[in-house]
Amino acid sequence: MTSLLLSFLLTAVFWSDRGPVESLDLAGGPGGAAKAPKPPFTFVSEDKGGTAPKVNVRDSAGGQWIVKFGEEVKAENFASRIVWAAGYFADATYFVPSGKIEGVGELGRAKEFVRDGNFTNARFELREGGSRSERWSLTDSRFKDSREFAGLKVLIVLLSNWDVKPDNLAIVDGKYAITDWGATMGRPGELMGRSKWDCARYEKDTKTMIEGVDNGFVLFRYQGKQGVEIRHRIKVGDVQWLMERLGKLSDAQIDAALQASGATPEEQACFGKAFRSRLAQLMTVGNTVSSEDGVTTTRREVKVTTKTQ
Repeated sequence: MTSLLLSFLLTAVFWSDRGPVESLDLAGGPGGAAKAPKPPFTFVSEDKGGTAPKVNVRDSAGGQWIVKFGEEVKAENFASRIVWAAGYFADATYFVPSGKIEGVGELGRAKEFVRDGNFTNARFELREGGSRSERWSLTDSRFKDSREFAGLKVLIVLLSNWDVKPDNLAIVDGKYAITDWGATMGRPGELMGRSKWDCARYEKDTKTMIEGVDNGFVLFRYQGKQGVEIRHRIKVGDVQWLMERLGKLSDAQIDAALQASGATPEEQACFGKAFRSRLAQLMTVGNTVSSEDGVTTTRREVKVTTKTQ
């Protein structure tokens, strides 16, 4: 009874059923088309938190937005849509190719991206109020062996999010969340140089994302922050559970998410191919060797890879 109650609580906190995944609007993402930012935009303040340049603005409908510039813009818009589609919390984000912010005052690091109020290539993140001050940890013992927690870790690897640090782990309106997915879609390996929205490296690392399966646990090659905790104890069944959802994403949905994130046609083709390849690898994880009594045998020597054209 206790384990069932814990499982229910973790499911309620960590994950929500979005309904048929194949019917989700990945162009609109977590907020949908209706919540997209509506110009004109009015300057409120410069946000000096984090490492990326940001400003706070208000749109014509009174919505409060954090506008981010730089190399994380496209990556975060795409990642947030995949995270949301998988059933996890993600802020409503939108790519705005260009616009003007009225009433801009003296800027610091954002001045490179906002000139006379004009900007290009921005990520708008909606802030609808609510609490996001509480923090949580990847080492919290309550999450042990929870499929929802393991599924979130698989998403981190899938999207190559290498910046999963304590400051980016918050409880938002009662939901456990990673609040910054900007350091994604590149290379998470510290020794080989980390990158964001870097399809050449994302595609190259795709070939070795999964090393194999050992005693029912999936061996991921991942070197981002807190890598040991993220790779730890992800079972074959956890991956299968996640892929029952993400495996239903269509090519059209993936392309729509990339287009909505500001991907160029070349980026769409490159990231689309690599991302689908990663999904295909995760789909094959279930092909493990099982004995008649249901115990999965060691299969460390088996490499799970996807042939590229």
